[in-house]
Amino acid sequence: MNKEQIPPRPDKNSLAGPPSNFLKDPLNYMLKCRQEFGDLVQLDMGFGSLYLVFGADEVAQASKDKALGRSATAKLFEPLFGDSLIENDGAQWKQQRTYLSKSISTDRRKEMHANYVQFANNAIATAKGSFEEAGYADIQLAVYRYVSDSLATAFFGQQMSYQDTSIIVDSWCRSLDCMSERLSSILPLPMYVPTPNNIKLKNQAKKIDIILYDLIESSLAGNNTKGCLKHILNHVSDKISKKQIFKELRAAYLAAFDNTATSITWLMYNLAKDPTLQNKIRDEITKLEIKDNEFLSGPMPLLESAFNESIRLSPPLWIVDRTATEDTMLGKYKIPKGATLIISPFITQRDPQYWRDPLKFIPDRFVDRNVISEHRYTFFPFGIGKFKCPGVSLSVMLAKVFAVNLLKYNDIGIYPWNDNKFDRGLVYRTGELNLTFNEIVNDNLHDKSDVCEEV
Repeated sequence: MNKEQIPPRPDKNSLAGPPSNFLKDPLNYMLKCRQEFGDLVQLDMGFGSLYLVFGADEVAQASKDKALGRSATAKLFEPLFGDSLIENDGAQWKQQRTYLSKSISTDRRKEMHANYVQFANNAIATAKGSFEEAGYADIQLAVYRYVSDSLATAFFGQQMSYQDTSIIVDSWCRSLDCMSERLSSILPLPMYVPTPNNIKLKNQAKKIDIILYDLIESSLAGNNTKGCLKHILNHVSDKISKKQIFKELRAAYLAAFDNTATSITWLMYNLAKDPTLQNKIRDEITKLEIKDNEFLSGPMPLLESAFNESIRLSPPLWIVDRTATEDTMLGKYKIPKGATLIISPFITQRDPQYWRDPLKFIPDRFVDRNVISEHRYTFFPFGIGKFKCPGVSLSVMLAKVFAVNLLKYNDIGIYPWNDNKFDRGLVYRTGELNLTFNEIVNDNLHDKSDVCEEV
């Protein structure tokens, strides 16, 4: 083992300020710590130590270290993710990940892709209708609707009603606000303690549960078991209870829903600011000569690069944590058992040590597909290591389907009076994003049922 050293520790006299500032504004505090102290920083929080991990070598080691498991913080999400893949570790987690991954495999995505195209075109048509009436359209609402329909069909076998989608979006956002309050507490009280925040969180989670449970019941009653639900019933229903099936599908849907929708919205934001890039991607779509309902397996370098650059700058999941299950070493520093490690894609993916002009939107940096593997530990917008999101390919496919069907027939722009107040809650969002539409005619393009495969 390397000789143990003590990591740098900020205090009240440091530029970052005392560690208590981390709970008030974690993202800004971590940015300051990275600039002031380097690759790894220790925060003495009173209840224990947090280790902020920024350097690529330290991130790489943390992603592979078997002594670093699921953080205890995951238990704080119990009302939404209790006893699911999102919360568990070990053998149970491994089994859950296996059957979930199989249920969203490439074959499953091919089976569902015509539905995704339909949902994209429906959402785009609704957004354009809003633009024609008001002069702008909130593209985030259109994307939420599209992703909700797509994931509900992928996981439960059928769409949700517009009203149910609206309730879930509202309840989910309010739940995250409650979770932010819990996470900012030095010692969050257990959910059985009836604090105002805990009661609010339970009530919002209950609204989500009622809708999703009814969706499963409806699918089972009508023998309409498709997608993930079908796979679970066919392959593992004898191993897990109906209640557990619900927990798994609820967690998969909620985890994928916001991250996917937010990733697509950031892509729309960056495309809307760059008409030249829109034209280049449209030319790319034309040259591919996509046939009706064709499931394209080939690459789309320009669109893929724009998507990757969008989530490099603005990863929805901007913080990842791990807990040491035993004493271990991270580089030259000892990490004691029970310590929590915090890794931030947002900070590492904007680090000038690893990225040229890191704050600029430069899609060309990803045109070479080898860049992603070369930056494995400095580009991880969907998580890293064994807990990396298993639904990455599905999320990326949905982003490409939406972008292709939008850009084929439309130019988009930022509404002049748009109020871009970015939301840095537990999910890093654009906030309300109002766009303008300009319909274009291109005889070289096929009809609106074209689709493409994942990165």
